[in-house]
Amino acid sequence: MGRGVAVYKDISEELKYLKELEISEEKYRVIAEFSSDLIKITDSNGIIQYISPSHKAIVGNDPEETLNKSILNFVYSDDVSKFRDAIIEVNTTHQVGSVEFRKVHENGEIIWFHATITPIINDHDEIDRIIFVARDITERKQYEEKLEHLALFDSLTGLPNRVQFYKRLQNEMEQASISHSTFAVMMLDLDGFKQVNDTMGHDVGDELLKSFAKRVESCIRTNDMLARIGGDEFAILMPNLENRIQATAMAKRIIGSFHKHWECGHYCFNTTCSIGIAFSPPYEHHQK
Repeated sequence: MGRGVAVYKDISEELKYLKELEISEEKYRVIAEFSSDLIKITDSNGIIQYISPSHKAIVGNDPEETLNKSILNFVYSDDVSKFRDAIIEVNTTHQVGSVEFRKVHENGEIIWFHATITPIINDHDEIDRIIFVARDITERKQYEEKLEHLALFDSLTGLPNRVQFYKRLQNEMEQASISHSTFAVMMLDLDGFKQVNDTMGHDVGDELLKSFAKRVESCIRTNDMLARIGGDEFAILMPNLENRIQATAMAKRIIGSFHKHWECGHYCFNTTCSIGIAFSPPYEHHQK
C-alpha cells in the first residue's frame, strides 16, 4: 500500500493581508470615484492609466476617451511647458510636486486648477506611477486678478493709476537713455472741479471725471498712456516723439475737445483744463 506526504502551510495571515488590501483598494476606489477633485494616474511619462469620473462633470472630458493618452493633451496650450517641467522635476527628484494650470471645458470655458503631483516609487527606487490630484481654483485666480487690477488701475475711470504710471515712466526713462529717444509727460488738471463737487454733488463729479477721461483718451496716440494720478489730476506719457510739435499739437486737440459742453446727470455745463508739458531731454534736438 502506497504512502503519501502532505505538507500544510498556514496561510491565514496571507488571506488576512489580501482581505485588508482588497478593503483598502475599495476605499481608495470609492474616494476616487466620488471625489470632486480631478484624479489621474499616469505612468512616469505622463500617459494616462486612470481618470476619475469627476472629469466629466467638471471639464466635460469622457474618461474612457482619455486613457492611454498623454496628460499634456488635456492642458491649456500656454501651460503645457510648465506642466511638462513639473513632471520632469518629479521624475528627477522623486519628490511631491505641484503646478497651477488651465484646462478648457468642452463648452469653451477656461478653468484654473492646482495639481499635486505624487510619484509612486517601486522596490527598485524607480517611479512606477504618478498620481495627479487637481482642484478648481478659478475663483481664487479671479480674486487675485481683481486685486492685481485694483493695485494698478483707478477704480472710477478704469485708467492706469499713479503706481502703474510711475512704473511705465521709469521704464521709459531707462529706455530713452539707451536709445536717446525723446518723450514727454503732460500733466492735466480739470479747472473748477471742486466747485462741481460742492454745488452739484459727488455723483456728478464722478461722472465728469469718467467723461473727462474718455474725451482725453480719444485725443492721444495708441502707444501713449493716460493715467489718473489722483483727484482731478491726470497725466499722459508720450514716448518716442519725433519732435515737440507732436506733444503741443496733442495738447491743442485736448483743449479743443473741451469746447463741447458736459452732460452729467441733469446738469449741462462747460469746463476748461490746465495743461503742463515736460520733455526729456529738456532741449530740442538739432540736426548737424
